[in-house]
Amino acid sequence: MFVEKVIFVKDLVDGAEVTIPLLVKSCNTYKTKSGFPYLHVELMDSSDKIVGKVWDDSENQARKLVKGSVVLLHGHVTNYRGERQLTIKTAVPVASGNYDPSDYRPKSDKNASAMFQELLALIDSMEDQDFRNLTRLAITHPRSSFFTLAPAAKHFHHAYASGLLEHTLSVAKLAKLVSLHYGELLNASLLLAGAVLHDIGKIFEFTKDPDTDYTTLGRLWGHLSYGAMYITELSRELPNFPQEKLLLLQHMLLSHHGEAKMGSPITPKILEAIVLHFLDDLDGKLFGVSAFIESEVGKNPNSQPGWTGYNKLLDSFYLKTPDFLSQMPHNTEGNDFQEQNLSDVIPTDFPLEPPFGIEGEQEIDYRSSSGPQSSSQQEPEIPNKEEEPILSINEPKGASTLKDFEEDSTIETILQPIKENAEEQRPIKKTPAKVITEDEAPNNLNRLF
Repeated sequence: MFVEKVIFVKDLVDGAEVTIPLLVKSCNTYKTKSGFPYLHVELMDSSDKIVGKVWDDSENQARKLVKGSVVLLHGHVTNYRGERQLTIKTAVPVASGNYDPSDYRPKSDKNASAMFQELLALIDSMEDQDFRNLTRLAITHPRSSFFTLAPAAKHFHHAYASGLLEHTLSVAKLAKLVSLHYGELLNASLLLAGAVLHDIGKIFEFTKDPDTDYTTLGRLWGHLSYGAMYITELSRELPNFPQEKLLLLQHMLLSHHGEAKMGSPITPKILEAIVLHFLDDLDGKLFGVSAFIESEVGKNPNSQPGWTGYNKLLDSFYLKTPDFLSQMPHNTEGNDFQEQNLSDVIPTDFPLEPPFGIEGEQEIDYRSSSGPQSSSQQEPEIPNKEEEPILSINEPKGASTLKDFEEDSTIETILQPIKENAEEQRPIKKTPAKVITEDEAPNNLNRLF
């Protein structure tokens, strides 16, 4: 029996008792502090995600909650630490074909039909008829029907239904702008054709199931290699398609990841391929990082305001610029920044000055919080000359004692904080020197080598 999707995760409210079909992303068994097993289930549909918990009969229910399957669930919605959860009472698997897969896969918030028409208009703007015909054929061919529904990736960027179309349109529009900017330096038709077709192989690389995964073809070939082979096959349907143009377009697809470690069997060797590589990388990273920022900022109690948690894939933390700038105080009478409130954003102990004076400039006493000292102020106090020196240094030519160094104001400025720090924080414990006898000397000397 076909299960129609009526309720979505975004519609669930605390305390409600519901019967709702959801996609199982994962199902794991854990134990309570008392040792009783329970299930932690990650569930989703096209609108949002939710965590499900099974407290009773977990072993039997786990057999029904299979990763990647759609299951009709009955339970009630609870709230745990500010997050909605679904306490599951019963689970009934739904057979493939008895549901609409698009109801369980996140989808682009843009209209797929409108995006496709905009892409066709860009293709029709190509001056080169050969590139125009092959590009239009590739995205309208019956074998390419998944193009408007496929995700652009499994995880990082545009990883939802129609994500491939959205990403392709974005790169194509960027390619159009770049070609207009650089004029005759680039072949505008070749660059635009490469932008539209660079990920065409992904319609064969990903499964059509709601829980996106790689096909066998995708794992063994990858979308770069298969995409190049696919346009080669399609070019044979166009009479007398120039092989030189096909060769350039194949190179665009094969090299658009830029380097071998990123999956490209060849690095970009023509200007258009270089541009395509950077545009694809720009759109993917910009979207992926911005989506990560939106999913993280404000949701991690251990993060500073405006900052994300650690992104393992990109090996970095990220700052949401608007949130950071909103913390910056402004003068209500204008837009001048109030310097007295700088410490609200930047720590007061942040080093903003060089560590010592520069010749020709005013000397700075860094022991004082008041900043640079005027010439009328008292010079830094020199320790009693009768005190035993706390530092041992090699004596350069022309200086026999530490006292000689203190006559140079620049050296004195450097050494003074060090001496004070040693006196106040790391007092030296004075111990009597041990007298080494003549018999002991050889043994002690051996310890030095």
